[in-house]
Amino acid sequence: MRLMLIFVSTLALAAGALFAEDTAMERQIVKLSNIQQMLRPNNALIITSDEEMEKLEHDPNMKVRAFGAGFEDMAKQLQGFDGALINVAYDFFFGGDKREYFPTSPQCIRTFKALHDAGRKYGVGFGASVLSPLDLGPAYYREKGRGGQTCQFREGTISPEGKFAVPMRVQQQWFHNKGPVKLYVKSVKAYAFRETRIGNSSYYAVDPAEILDVSANVRLEREKESEKTAVGYAYTNGTVVGEVGSEIAAKCNRVLAVIVYDVEEMDYFHEDGLSYSTSMLDAHKAAGITYDSFYSDEMHIQFDWDLGQHFGTTEINTRYVTPGLVKEYARRFGRRYEDFEKYLVYFAFAQHGSSNDLGEPEMSQHVFGPNPADIYATWKFRRDYFRLLTDHVVDLFIKGKRYGEKLFGRDIIWTRAHATWQESPTCDHVDAAWKPKGAPVSRYDYTPAYDWSSSIRENVSACYDYFRWGDFLTGMGNDFPEGGWIDRCYYGAAMTASFGAFNDVPYSYWGHWGAPAAVSQRVHDVAATYGVSGGMWNCGDVQGWQHRKTPVLALYPLDLNHIEERFGSWMVQYGYCDYLTEEKFAELAKVLPDGRFRVKDREYNTLLVLYEPMVMKNTMKLISQIGERGGRVIWTGPPPAIYHEDGREALRDWKLIFGIEAVQEPWNGLNAEGAVVAFTGSLEQIPPFRVPTHLLPDRVYPAIPANGTEPAGVVKIDEKTLTAATVRSMPSGGKFIYFGGRPRDDQSGSTPDAPRTLFHLLRAVGAYTEDGPGWAEIVSNTGDLLVCEMPNGAVSITHHYYNVVENWSGGFFRPKDEKFDESVLPPVRLIIKDRVFGPYRVSYEGDRVVTFRLSRNRLIGFQGVNTQGITLNGREYRFADVPVTLTFAPVPKEQLAEGIRQAWSIQAYPTKGGLEELKLTLPFEVPDGAKLVVDPKGNGRGTPVPAVYVRGKGRTELRLPQHMQGPILYLFVEDQRR
Repeated sequence: MRLMLIFVSTLALAAGALFAEDTAMERQIVKLSNIQQMLRPNNALIITSDEEMEKLEHDPNMKVRAFGAGFEDMAKQLQGFDGALINVAYDFFFGGDKREYFPTSPQCIRTFKALHDAGRKYGVGFGASVLSPLDLGPAYYREKGRGGQTCQFREGTISPEGKFAVPMRVQQQWFHNKGPVKLYVKSVKAYAFRETRIGNSSYYAVDPAEILDVSANVRLEREKESEKTAVGYAYTNGTVVGEVGSEIAAKCNRVLAVIVYDVEEMDYFHEDGLSYSTSMLDAHKAAGITYDSFYSDEMHIQFDWDLGQHFGTTEINTRYVTPGLVKEYARRFGRRYEDFEKYLVYFAFAQHGSSNDLGEPEMSQHVFGPNPADIYATWKFRRDYFRLLTDHVVDLFIKGKRYGEKLFGRDIIWTRAHATWQESPTCDHVDAAWKPKGAPVSRYDYTPAYDWSSSIRENVSACYDYFRWGDFLTGMGNDFPEGGWIDRCYYGAAMTASFGAFNDVPYSYWGHWGAPAAVSQRVHDVAATYGVSGGMWNCGDVQGWQHRKTPVLALYPLDLNHIEERFGSWMVQYGYCDYLTEEKFAELAKVLPDGRFRVKDREYNTLLVLYEPMVMKNTMKLISQIGERGGRVIWTGPPPAIYHEDGREALRDWKLIFGIEAVQEPWNGLNAEGAVVAFTGSLEQIPPFRVPTHLLPDRVYPAIPANGTEPAGVVKIDEKTLTAATVRSMPSGGKFIYFGGRPRDDQSGSTPDAPRTLFHLLRAVGAYTEDGPGWAEIVSNTGDLLVCEMPNGAVSITHHYYNVVENWSGGFFRPKDEKFDESVLPPVRLIIKDRVFGPYRVSYEGDRVVTFRLSRNRLIGFQGVNTQGITLNGREYRFADVPVTLTFAPVPKEQLAEGIRQAWSIQAYPTKGGLEELKLTLPFEVPDGAKLVVDPKGNGRGTPVPAVYVRGKGRTELRLPQHMQGPILYLFVEDQRR
């Protein structure tokens, strides 16, 4: 929700100031990769008022309220750093309550020009939050006199006399980090219908043809007094009142009240949606502004950010609906949807009771008819709406970005930050008022105390599919561990690694805030070990600036929110796989001849399906190929009912692939709360676990295996023992594994039983092996250390922090001199005594994180803090006679500048301060004639001087004078063929 992207290395800036040397004799040694260019030092100027915007035009170095920063001071600090830039943005997280200036405002353009010029004076790039739905929306509406529209809806009852009165909060102002957004009531409507419950389920059949528009006699009654919260949300209490007459009342027992609002928002489906953005960029270009970055923090459409006043049963039930959206939806899915507003009936969820009811609400929802096919068609209807909205908004801004790159002459305009706005589970409510007495409360697993997910807020706001926004965002990122929650299952870290792995610039970040400094450092250490914070302890050079690899890819369960909006984003918070949406998997995956599969440049041996009751045709094809050729597919949760593309039945095809004769219908999972799942046969090594709740994610779907398919797990419900897991083994060695439930996994230990079912399942089927792919996952899940392997073979190790319970306040700004009992934290010192990690036997002593990379059983790359050496596979490497913080790694050939034959990056300094001379023993031979450059600003260049070293067999003793201790160095050999 809140993380400012400020990548300024204090060490680099300090070193840069010390080494402001003559650059006339500098030489380029290394060509920075796209990833390294993206990660160049940058800063952000945060504007919180229009007054600041006005004053900055005339005084670019004025100290703004947020952080007391001055733009020109930042620019001076960044001077000399190639690719450095400063982003400028309004951000009301840091204060402010009014905004009248937007990217199209002349005042905004003049101020940005002044700031742009101030930065260019010092050779610093410029970026701003201009290509953003939140920034552009109010200006679009005010300039055009029209804009976006949203429909708020609430279900109510019709009395026998034909009257109804549906209480609703009338929206007046939404607020978020880009400021306030006004809403204006455009019209009030109502739709009468009759619902019929389907058995004892929470599904209620409503025939679309029988929904009646009864808007003629409807009015909105509003209280005079408005309410406004401390975080900017404003509303007034109101009631939609109407009459339908006794004849309609005899046929219809329910009504859906709808308030249609004009919103200060773009009409994304209007033909001028793109031209408005490009014209804005043209105006900035005409003013003399050239952009290096479109700062892209929290990309979503307009919605309110208050997490207390409206959430769950009290949420603002809205959907973005404009004539353009309706026209496009009807074109794609049928003319019956031209009257789209009546179909809002099928979005009304859990609205049978009052928000004042004390018990758990019924998860009631309306579906197109009484048959399973009607239920599945309704699921598809919802999914298609959210898919259309998100895809269209993302594509619109991708086109704007491409236009900007051409306009400003850039190969890449950085669009950094994240789409995770009010992400789940971070923002979920997990302590429901209706929870049973004594129910455990956890943010890491579903319990009977679970209340509601925040995912519906993101879906309504067109940012639920983070991977789709990855097509716009550069590198991507997330701040799952925010507000004091620290992601003890490392789920957010795994998501980060996944965002990066599949991005065009494959490096993401895992931001966090709201914890004491000592706790925060442990999170940083895990981030560095995952390879999602390469600047931390300089791990990146050794790791090859890549995220950790894993043999398992899980399909990110988007459809969970389309089935029941109470849930979304996660079935299991598991940190030892990659994630990707099914849409992206179907688009990008290629199955290899041996059953492994590749997505971009990542390879996997196992596909994990978490919750896919609807599936794409190509996904089904790929699944079949993986298992038949020798890979593994683990399908958990409900089987698929239909295909996404056309709504046709998918279950028959799925049963053939998985060797299932019959299975519980996807819409009608069984309540197994309190039951124990026990595994048998080839899965018997998996410990049994208890189903904790009756909630949708914990429903079970027993199966009857076909001939040749092994029953491999059972669950007992109502005295009946049912098959919960099956394994179909193929001649190729491939496997199709079905588990009709949720494989719980609570690394955090936050629940009483804290099972590790998913880890044990993956290990049991061979996804992880002791001496092959997945060895790092086994080590990490069976010991006290987190171990990650990178695609280039580097290995990073640190302490786990999963047992650190969040018992602090979660504020962004921490108390001065905050005290914290560090005895509850893992130690800073990392001591490893002759331990086996997969193919490595390691002894080591240092602080926090260690990274090593071997080639042909020789050490070629290393990173360590406060250490003297490491022993790997019986070979001792002693680097110095005093403790040092040290990094060295070979520079990839493709990054060597012209005329450079070989080079190593090195950074070293004594832990206790600089020495007159530091002697380093490097575990490789450096050819004669090597030179050194000092590169304090990370530009990949410096002034060459002869290196002072003594070469021995398989080793080199390098001597560094005091001024070379600390900054980045390049030790290189020239190509003598020049």
